[in-house]
Amino acid sequence: MLRITLPLVIPGVLGATIFVFAEMLGSFSAALVLGLAGRFYVITTAMYQLLAQYPSFFRWRQPWGSRCSS
Repeated sequence: MLRITLPLVIPGVLGATIFVFAEMLGSFSAALVLGLAGRFYVITTAMYQLLAQYPSFFRWRQPWGSRCSS
């Protein structure tokens, strides 16, 4: 069953993955360009700004291996 079904399914799954990634990238870039200039935050721009901070100020980072210096 898997010898027949899996090769037939792989192109569709790969195509859908590429399509969803392209759609996500398009919606994120519009929110980033239009939202950050006017300080209009949506969930994707808020996540981008939280992840772009260096060093991150999250309390849960210690169990992941980085130490707090302050």
